[in-house]
Amino acid sequence: MQKPIEFERIEEVKLQIVDASLTASSILGIIIYLVSLNSYFARGFEISFITDFIVLLIFIAIALLRKKINIQVKVSFILVGLLILVFTDMHRLGIFSANKILLALIPFFSTLTFAFRRILFIYLLALIGVFIIAYLHITEVLKLPKQLDIGVGAWVINIVLIAIMGLIFFTVTLKFNNTYEKMIAALIQSNNEIKEKEKNYSEIFNSSTDAILIHTAQGKIIDINQAMTHIFGYERDEMISKKIIEISSGEENYDEASALLQIQLAIKNGSHTFDWLFKRKSGDFFWGEVVVKEITIGGEKQILSVVRDINEKKQIALELTSYREHLEQIVEKRTLEVTRANEKLMEVNKELYNQREELTSILEELKSTQNKLVHSEKMASLGVLAAGVAHEINNPLNFIQGGVMGLESFLQQESNHLPEKVHYIIDTIKKGVERAANIVTSLNHFSRQVSKSNEICDLHSIIDNCLVMLNNSFKNKVTIQKKYTQQEAILLGNEGKLHQAIINIIRNAEQAIKEQGIIYIETKIVNSNFEIKIRDTGCGIDFEMIDKITDPFFTTKAPGEGTGLGLSITYNIIKEHGGNLEYTSELGKGTQVLISLPLKEDEIQIID
Repeated sequence: MQKPIEFERIEEVKLQIVDASLTASSILGIIIYLVSLNSYFARGFEISFITDFIVLLIFIAIALLRKKINIQVKVSFILVGLLILVFTDMHRLGIFSANKILLALIPFFSTLTFAFRRILFIYLLALIGVFIIAYLHITEVLKLPKQLDIGVGAWVINIVLIAIMGLIFFTVTLKFNNTYEKMIAALIQSNNEIKEKEKNYSEIFNSSTDAILIHTAQGKIIDINQAMTHIFGYERDEMISKKIIEISSGEENYDEASALLQIQLAIKNGSHTFDWLFKRKSGDFFWGEVVVKEITIGGEKQILSVVRDINEKKQIALELTSYREHLEQIVEKRTLEVTRANEKLMEVNKELYNQREELTSILEELKSTQNKLVHSEKMASLGVLAAGVAHEINNPLNFIQGGVMGLESFLQQESNHLPEKVHYIIDTIKKGVERAANIVTSLNHFSRQVSKSNEICDLHSIIDNCLVMLNNSFKNKVTIQKKYTQQEAILLGNEGKLHQAIINIIRNAEQAIKEQGIIYIETKIVNSNFEIKIRDTGCGIDFEMIDKITDPFFTTKAPGEGTGLGLSITYNIIKEHGGNLEYTSELGKGTQVLISLPLKEDEIQIID
């Protein structure tokens, strides 16, 4: 495991102290040794000259090779050298030894690299050595020189040793102070970053619209967000320290044992999602979708749960399940009855075997009718839905439109000249309202169930009117080529709806042409049917999408360019008039729409 940067800095300071001490000791040792040679001529040869020289050589060698030797080896040699210097000098001078001050450096250098027990052992060993030498001097086994040298040399040596001690402790203190100041600055910066992250976490935590709670594996709640109080109705202080079971329904499969089981599944799998029946402070039950995940906060394992209110969706799902089960029972019952009736019929009506083909044909027709009925029911349901959506959206749109107009009027009264940016913003809001209003209008057209269908409609005139209305879109882009039948195109129907249907088809044809192209419009009467063929030279439609283009809200256009209701409304209008709508298309070549409207007998008489 990698050490923190602060520990690495301390280790670096220790290494710098050892290297600086070796270098300084080597230089000062050479000076002291040269000074001490003067006493050689006065006192004669002494063993300390050899020991001091060996220690000095060791210190110089380690100082030169300090980059290649690790700190423990360096400190070990320093300690051995100090002991040799102290013991040798005390052996000769006893209590008058100047080198005894170096004993203070032994625990200091030991703490730079050794553990406490080893430091204690080394220092006790040094003290024992001192006691032994002291004993030998007291018992006069070792005798002091008759005349101690207390001249200038002795004073110089003592002063230098004191200076070395002071310099070492000053250097150490300065190094450690600088290092701790940097560490404190780093900790302050780290704390500020942690506070900023906690602030961001709190904002994210409380901005969620889903309820978020942090709890223990035993279900005790530790922390919640603001959405939790809104959804459950409790105040924050009331929720803290509650257990999950206290906000659960407590019914079968939603009790404390089941809750703990779900938590254990999340711990085992990393995360777990499930539905749960909760209880609000008011006592009302509601369904929630719960995502549970094990997290670590402050070094402790906790559980993070996110609750989303799905009560309405769940109730619908439960009702659908109930309806499905009830329907399955009815189907099973009916199937059993039909099976029994079929067995009886097989026994008593064998003579009807020859009519099987006719019955098969009728069955196919019934299936076709059923499909049409299902589609009609679907379209009716979608119409009701669209009408409701249009009604609900239209009211706030009126408020927005009125507010924008009032704001614009107010700003014009307050200032004779509005900034261009204000005009741009107001125009943008108006365009958004206009866009939404167009969608509402389309929804209203889609949802209209009742209208007059006995108007005399001139289809050629309707087509020409549509082309006039779309003329602005055709400029410099689309050329219209018409080929109308010479017979009159009269039909009893709803003129407004027919206008809407043909406009939708022609507009789609124009939008399919990206740069320049042609739209061909041809009409004719075939077998009591009035046919309108509209073909464009646009981009075409993928074969797989042809069957979907009349589905409500389906569109091949980019987002924001179409609602997907135009062709669905067109399909309904043509079907209301008893007609048919067929599409053929090829990518890169264009699309053809064939509208077929049946002519009744009285309409044919009018044409004739």
